[in-house]
Amino acid sequence: MRVTIKDIAQATGYSTATVSLVLNNKPFRIPQQTRRKILTTAKRLGYIKQQTERALKNVHSTTLGVIVPSINYPYNNRIVEGIENECHHNGWSMILMITNNDHNWQLGNIKTLKQRNVDGVIVINHFDDLSDKIVKLLIQLDIPYLVIGGPSDLPGNQVSVDNFYGGYLVGKHLLELGHRKIICLTGDMKLENTKQRLAGFKYASKELNVACEPTVVCGRYSHREIDKNFSQIDLRNCTALFIFNGLMAFATYSYLRQLGYQIPADFSIVGYDDLQSGYLAPLTTVSQRERELGHRAANILIRQTMTGTHLAEKITLKPKLIFRQSTRRI
Repeated sequence: MRVTIKDIAQATGYSTATVSLVLNNKPFRIPQQTRRKILTTAKRLGYIKQQTERALKNVHSTTLGVIVPSINYPYNNRIVEGIENECHHNGWSMILMITNNDHNWQLGNIKTLKQRNVDGVIVINHFDDLSDKIVKLLIQLDIPYLVIGGPSDLPGNQVSVDNFYGGYLVGKHLLELGHRKIICLTGDMKLENTKQRLAGFKYASKELNVACEPTVVCGRYSHREIDKNFSQIDLRNCTALFIFNGLMAFATYSYLRQLGYQIPADFSIVGYDDLQSGYLAPLTTVSQRERELGHRAANILIRQTMTGTHLAEKITLKPKLIFRQSTRRI
């Protein structure tokens, strides 16, 4: 039985006019995902096989490249999930490049994605000192790009979370519970997000007119470094701990429990990154809305490609404090 344009229109849900424009490869603004669905359906139904295959070859493959430092941290994984979901929703594909926290790999991956002719690149950035090099290379190679995180003064598209506000939420919560002897386990103080979280925490005490100068311990963002981190901490002069990293917060919770302490009876703990560790430890923590970060990032690049506009967009999301059972009033 001969397949007609009407058959394809019924199978795809598009009008016969749209199907006709696509099958005849007319220069009309029709979304790439629409073209691909119509052509794929036409080929499956057996409509003028040679012409359909020729048209399919002419459809541009819309692909985003994603560069991530590591997939061993749930924060990154959830961002990638958000990107992939948005790509799937729009009929795009995604190429994931993992750098294993190596600066040179990150720059090399950008060049590789250029060779693969991707439509845009999303960089999940953990290296403030490398941000300028990354952006300069992307501009030099003429690749549409977006950076997730990093310094706020980067040129081009950027999606980030308000780290100052995240620190402020934690400070306000602990101070309102009556805590004054607070330890902030911060990680690398050279990082912009670390500085902003600490500044936000301190601002809360100023806003509440409460005298509180936290003890700042620059530990390592690794659960393997827990003993080394606590060798710098005097628990006798502490009622609460603000841990600037999700894995470290969970490691701290487990470490104190192993020492015989009860949480929150002996110490209150607030973490950062809602790693769903509430299933193992009921940690009060700050959610950075990672999946939404990925969704917003992919949406910006896809929309700019489809519309042909490339004005820089910057979006800053407000984090949320997730209340569980690791803090108490004193």
